[in-house]
Amino acid sequence: MRFYFILTLHVVFIPFGFAQKNKAVFFAANVPEIVYAGRIDVDDNKKPSFCHSGASIKTLFIGSSIQMILEDFSEGGERFTNYYTIIIDNKVVQTLEVQPGKHTYDLVSGLSKERHSVEIFKRTECMVGKSTFHGFKAPEGTTLEKPIVKSHRIEFIGDSFTCGYGNEASIPAPPEGNPNTGFHSKNENHYLSFSAIVSRKLNTEYRCIAYSGRGMHRNNSGNDEGTLPKLYERVFPDDASSPLADLKKEIPDVIVIKLGANDFFPESRGDLLDDVAFTQTFLTFVEKLRGYYPQAKIICLTGGSMSDTWPEGRNCLTRIQQDVQKVVESRKKAGDDQVYYFKLDQQTAPYGEDWHASIATHQRMAEQLTPFIKQITGW
Repeated sequence: MRFYFILTLHVVFIPFGFAQKNKAVFFAANVPEIVYAGRIDVDDNKKPSFCHSGASIKTLFIGSSIQMILEDFSEGGERFTNYYTIIIDNKVVQTLEVQPGKHTYDLVSGLSKERHSVEIFKRTECMVGKSTFHGFKAPEGTTLEKPIVKSHRIEFIGDSFTCGYGNEASIPAPPEGNPNTGFHSKNENHYLSFSAIVSRKLNTEYRCIAYSGRGMHRNNSGNDEGTLPKLYERVFPDDASSPLADLKKEIPDVIVIKLGANDFFPESRGDLLDDVAFTQTFLTFVEKLRGYYPQAKIICLTGGSMSDTWPEGRNCLTRIQQDVQKVVESRKKAGDDQVYYFKLDQQTAPYGEDWHASIATHQRMAEQLTPFIKQITGW
């Protein structure tokens, strides 16, 4: 009888001790210590959802490790797997490949039990798929604090170049290499896009509304359905029933627009662009943004991707420069002296996927644009 009693205590004691040692605390997605940036659907604030490049989740935690619970709605595979950059204490610690469905992911462990910052930054764009954040998990005793919001905010509006399409690749020009690779989501790193780099150089809050293949007046397919101006207010651009963004939140101090390459692309198939219509659509969009953000400085970019030599005889680079400069001049004549024009240098080899910019080119683009923004803002 005595032997049975001792054995029973021993069996019960082990799992109890194990449970205590591994007890975790859960922080729901709607606690005030967690800060979101970018286009986020917060209709259900316990399950905020997002798809745009650069959407981010930030907090400070006092503890040694932290996990996140994320539900992903992408299809997976080479083209439709979402990737996130994980930043701890302002240093990139991993590239996180997420799987379809709801999972718990280790972000970092083995830290000293002090205050640490964590940021989850979406590398891939909306066409890859959306995600829903359900909260953080951490060892018992971990606490969260709200990070300090930065003084200024910048918003980029663009296409695949702004997304960072294929920038992880580094492909020589023909005949040594063949940049016609097709899209692979693992090679899209928005964290190292020129726009995100500029934001970090300027120490600003950041928002990006960009989508590969979309244009200002028409898309690279030649149709005008789902151009960026038509999708701008949607949180989920591919969903006609998408909630609209609250444009009174996250008001940008600076807006940078880089659109037009896809408008000109159909000329490679003989489908010529109506420059007058393109210019008018661009102007209308700038006027719309001015209505939303009366105090913002708006920068209209050209360069980087286009040239006068392709398609042959079309002088696309010269034309888009002329068109966009007309937009800026029109706004200035209307009394708006906070609209600017800036031209980036043309990209060179090596290239990213499908002739897009490599990380090295994105870095050069950021180095060109950052001083200009400092000049006009005084930051």
